[in-house]
Amino acid sequence: MPDLEELAREDGVLCVFVATKDGFVVDAEADTGVDPEEPAAIASTILLRTKGVMDRLIPEHLEEEKAKVSVVCGHSLILEEINDLIIGLLYDSETLPEGMARLLLKQLREIAKEEYESGE
Repeated sequence: MPDLEELAREDGVLCVFVATKDGFVVDAEADTGVDPEEPAAIASTILLRTKGVMDRLIPEHLEEEKAKVSVVCGHSLILEEINDLIIGLLYDSETLPEGMARLLLKQLREIAKEEYESGE
């Protein structure tokens, strides 16, 4: 199974992250080639600015379609809430099609369930 760093290296992916619902980043990776603190900063900013939007986009009665895509600064952000975590993938939609982003989000979901929900 890939890890966050491998997902961040996929063509078109800008950042992948796992965070708590209250805005604390658990883990984040970005393959931008700049400051190593940038992934957490990107993820924190995205999460805090989109948390309210996500709450409106995902009403509790819409269980069949949990992952939602939004546009942030010309890029696409796909978020999903799993138990007490929010997982996300920021990507360039001109490079990475939404279907592939959803597949990568599925891998991210598996990573999050395995590594972060077990209480480690």
